[in-house]
Amino acid sequence: MNIWVAIEKKNDGALTRPSAVAAGIAKRLVAAAGGELKVLKVPSSALFSSLVQMDSFFATPPGYLILPHDSFGSQMGSRIAARFNGAFVPDFTTVEAKGDSLVFTHPVYGGRLVAEMTSSASFTVATARTSSFMDDLYTGDIAALGAVAELPEPASTWGTVVDEQKASGAVALTEAEVIVSGGRGLGGPEKFSIIEELAGAFGNASATGASRAAVDAGWVPHAKQVGQTGKVVSPRLYVACGISGAPQHLAGMATSRTILAINKDPNAPIFKVADIGIVGDLFEVVPKLAEQIRKMRNG
Repeated sequence: MNIWVAIEKKNDGALTRPSAVAAGIAKRLVAAAGGELKVLKVPSSALFSSLVQMDSFFATPPGYLILPHDSFGSQMGSRIAARFNGAFVPDFTTVEAKGDSLVFTHPVYGGRLVAEMTSSASFTVATARTSSFMDDLYTGDIAALGAVAELPEPASTWGTVVDEQKASGAVALTEAEVIVSGGRGLGGPEKFSIIEELAGAFGNASATGASRAAVDAGWVPHAKQVGQTGKVVSPRLYVACGISGAPQHLAGMATSRTILAINKDPNAPIFKVADIGIVGDLFEVVPKLAEQIRKMRNG
């Protein structure tokens, strides 16, 4: 089984974290199914000119091309599939090799069902929801994975594409390993500081989120919203603080590996999906939890 992985190389030469996860997924699949792995490195500055440059690389397309489902992969994946007459499987959350095929899964209908997908096409492009595959994060030398092909920098006369600069310590919501979210139970925007405090205790791989009720109230920007009409996330740990558990919110976080819910209402629907539930006042529980997390991380 021939599997390629396309990864984004930032302008400083480093790989993005989602790309490193995609590389790890491809490595695992090749190890399980046999075949060869090829790495296609795409410079950040070449994203929008790379399709034409790819013609030479895809004279004979591989069976599968794996990309991360970040801004890079979601923009490039469908375009590559269309240009080279392939199938496209977006945002898969699990994948395994069965015989000569890869079998992908993806939550549908707000997470109430899981679709299992295979492709009969000779060439299939698939993007991975990398927050579901943190165990596959590849930290080794990319050259050790297999043959590496790198697209050249584009000859642009109109400008230079630079990397987006994030706030210090910030991580994208869909890429975070730990997400701490606040809901209506916080009572106002000024109380979200305790959500940020708890997220900070977990370190740089954490992010803060919010329920639709908190966003609609204007307490936090829409970019923080987790749910069917916001971001769909699958972190290692999802901490829901003062969130009752409306269906549209559950659709956005139900695939999290571990769910911790903190709510003073013992009958809140969030407890039905939570792995760990704490019935109590979040303004008492969250600061104590943050303190304990910091103690554990500091030894």
